[in-house]
Amino acid sequence: MSIWSDRDIENEITCKRLIIEPFHREQVQPASYDVRLGDQVLIFDPFFVTPLETDTRKPVRMQTGEISQFGWVIEPQEFLLAVTQEKITLNAATVGRIEGKSSLGRLGLSVHVTAGFIDPGFSGYLTLEMFNASPRPIRLYAGMFIAQISFENTRSICNKPYNGRYKDAGDKCEPTASRVNQRTGL
Repeated sequence: MSIWSDRDIENEITCKRLIIEPFHREQVQPASYDVRLGDQVLIFDPFFVTPLETDTRKPVRMQTGEISQFGWVIEPQEFLLAVTQEKITLNAATVGRIEGKSSLGRLGLSVHVTAGFIDPGFSGYLTLEMFNASPRPIRLYAGMFIAQISFENTRSICNKPYNGRYKDAGDKCEPTASRVNQRTGL
C-alpha cells in the first residue's frame, strides 16, 4: 500500500478506476488531487435555542446557506459543513484521504475535524468539516482550492464497499449533516 503519484492518478482516471467529475488535469499535484469549495454550507441553526450539550441520540438542527459571489465569512472558533465541487467515485479497492491546503492551514482553517477518510466504493461529493482556529474571520469563496485528496489501494478488494450505505450521502452537491443518532445502536 502506497500513496499514488500524479502518474498513478492520471492512469486510474484514464482506466476509469477512479472517477472525478469534473476532472481537470491541472488540479493533479505530485501525490494528490486538488478539490474546490462548492457553494453550499450547513451551519448550526442560529434561531434554534440549543441546549448546553449535543445529544448524539437526537438530530442536530442545521441551516443551509449559500456562498455568494462575495464569499462566506467563517468567524473565529466557528464550525460549518461545506461541500466540494468535485464528485469522487472510488472502486472497491481504493481509499482516499482528504487534507487541507497548507496555505489555508497557515491561516488557521481546518477542512476536516476528524472525518478525512473516504471509504472504498464511495461515490459522491465530499462533506468538509470546516473550523476556523484563528483569531480572525476568514472569507471563503466558491470555486477556491480548499483541500487535496490522496489515494491508495487496499491490499484486497473490500467485501462490503461503501456503495450507497446511506442512500442520499453525497448524491447532491450539498453537505451531509451528521447521522450519529442513526448509528448509535441504542
